[in-house]
Amino acid sequence: MSSLDTISRPDEMVRIPFLQYLVWTRAEVRRAILLVSGVWLFIASVSVWRCTWDDSYIIFRYAQNLANGLGLVFNPGQRVKGFTSFLWVLLVAVGTRFTSDPILTSKVLGLLINLSSLVAVYMLCRMMATEKISIYGFALVLTASNEHFIVGGVSRLETPLFTSILCWSLAAHLKAIRATQPAHQAGWCIGASLLLALLVLTRPDGALTFLLLWCHALWKFRRQVSNVVFFTLPLLLLYGPCFLWRWHYFGFLPPNTFYVE
Repeated sequence: MSSLDTISRPDEMVRIPFLQYLVWTRAEVRRAILLVSGVWLFIASVSVWRCTWDDSYIIFRYAQNLANGLGLVFNPGQRVKGFTSFLWVLLVAVGTRFTSDPILTSKVLGLLINLSSLVAVYMLCRMMATEKISIYGFALVLTASNEHFIVGGVSRLETPLFTSILCWSLAAHLKAIRATQPAHQAGWCIGASLLLALLVLTRPDGALTFLLLWCHALWKFRRQVSNVVFFTLPLLLLYGPCFLWRWHYFGFLPPNTFYVE
């Protein structure tokens, strides 16, 4: 018997402990774990819905002023960059246009983004350990029950958004380096690059993640230079104009707090 024959098939039947008469396929077990983890995350998030950290109100003020047409400012008429997450401010501002309540908008967005992070963890498990259902259980349950992950989704700043984009970026990067067809490699490289651009727009330290993954892509695609270009160019095309606009709008590069002694 070859080593490939020892790997569990996706449609292999699995008997659920304590439920002797219930037999599911491995795919069904994985989906059930994902569903239960998602439901638990939703219930746990609702239970701490009223929790709002004071630092978030800086974002709320910027988002509300932007939504009301006053510009990306804390005080009308004063262009001071007192935030680090450009993308999170924009998302909250767009939502505030429909709800007129930046606090409610941020909480709804945070919950939805946390759920998307859970799906991203599921996808990473599919790629890293497809035959081990226990890995899915540990990864999803630990993620969905993490106190900081739950509270952060409804009470704080851009951390849930950063986490979600980071997980999806890693998934796209893995897809790119594992793809066998040149067209698939190029497509996933472009997708990973766009996601990493959003990561840098969410928080400046996302640039370090991009640099590390770019070095890895450079090594993996050292004989396919076009894929390295596909991994680099989309980020520059998306992030570059946003960077230049912010520089022009505020007049300096770092946040205003950088200059406070």
